[in-house]
Parts: sequence; C-alpha cells; structure tokens
Amino acid sequence: MATLDSLQFEMERRVILFKPTTTMPDLSQLGYNADPNLIVSPSTPGEELLYYSPNNTRYVNYDASGNTETEWYKHSQPNGWLPLGGDSSINSFGTDSSTWQLNYAEGVVLRDASGNLRVTAKDNTLTTVYVGGLVIDNLTGILQAQDGSVYVDPTANLLKSFEGTLPGTGVTKNFIVNHALGTKRHIVSIYDASDNQVYPDIQRGINDDTISFNIPPDPSVDHEIIILGF
Repeated sequence: MATLDSLQFEMERRVILFKPTTTMPDLSQLGYNADPNLIVSPSTPGEELLYYSPNNTRYVNYDASGNTETEWYKHSQPNGWLPLGGDSSINSFGTDSSTWQLNYAEGVVLRDASGNLRVTAKDNTLTTVYVGGLVIDNLTGILQAQDGSVYVDPTANLLKSFEGTLPGTGVTKNFIVNHALGTKRHIVSIYDASDNQVYPDIQRGINDDTISFNIPPDPSVDHEIIILGF
C-alpha cells in the first residue's frame, strides 16, 4: 500500500511536461504552441500556466506536422526558458549586458532587459519591432558571434583589400600601384590572362607598391593584381 511519504517522493521526482495539447482543469487544451520566452503578459490560462510554472518544468512545442520542434525547460523566474540540452550559461531569452542574444531554436530574438526591443521569429508569426530606450552607438571593429552573443571586437584586425589591373603596353616594366591600404602588412598576388599566378619583383609600401617585370608585358596581356592586408 502506498504511503504518504512514498507518494510525495514520486510526485517530487516526476518531471512536469506541458505541451499544446495538455488538458487544462476546465477540459480545454493548453493551446500555446511557440517559444515560451515570448509570453510577456499571459492572456490565456495556458500562457499563465507556462509563465508561472516552477523551475525545471518541461514544455514542448510542435511543428506544422504535429511533431516535436523544441523541448524547453524552465531555467529561471519569472519566465526564462532554455532549449533542452542548451547551455545554461547563455541567456537566450534576453540580455543583462551590452550584448544582444540569438535564440538558437526560434531564429533571431532580440530583446533588452525592459522589453524595449523585440524582433521575432523565423516563421514571421511576430514581426512587430518595438523600440523604446534603444541606443545604437558608433562602433568600430569586427562583428563577432560566439555562444549566442553578437558583439563588436575593437581589437580585431580589419581585412583590407585592393584589386586592379596592370595593363600590358610592350614598353612598361615597372608599375606603381596605389592601393591606399595605409599599411605594409599586406600580401600581393598577380595573375596573367590565363589566371596563372606570376611572380614579378614586388616592393611594398604603405600606400603604393612597385611591381617590376623583367620583360615588359605584351600589349595584349593585362595582369590582375590582388592585395590583401590589415
């Protein structure tokens, strides 16, 4: 015979799993079928059940065929959910820093701490953009993405490039190329009309390189020059 203690143990170890077809106390279905993080102001009994559920509650939403699309678990209050198997160190339902977060289950979800900005979702079910106290600063650097966060790294080197032509005249052996990269930290590649790489003498400069051929290129042969640097 089951005892009160054994029943309590079974109840505590049982994982609560909600889904859109979960039967509510009034015999209706839960009904909600989307990212639970998008519930900001619960307006139905099903949304209230998810919003106020305890941590470690599970929830699944379905795709158009009725198959499980994502399984979520309640990570933090009041309504912080993470995809099952996700990294709990990643705040995928908002941000508490200067970076915005990417929700890896439902496409792009950008939202600041007070809800001033919200951009969702990959299936276009929510396309309204709310802009309140949003500030976009002047940022210089490389746009990086790591562990769901997108940020600007001002210490990263910006790749610079130049592409041009060395026209064959049958007379000119030395070509001065104004690449204007502002740095000698670059590499130079030169190709003939058949896309074969050739190796004339190269003298690099901060803004100008000198390309010297042993024999002037024929009038019918133009060479392509590509410069990459940082």
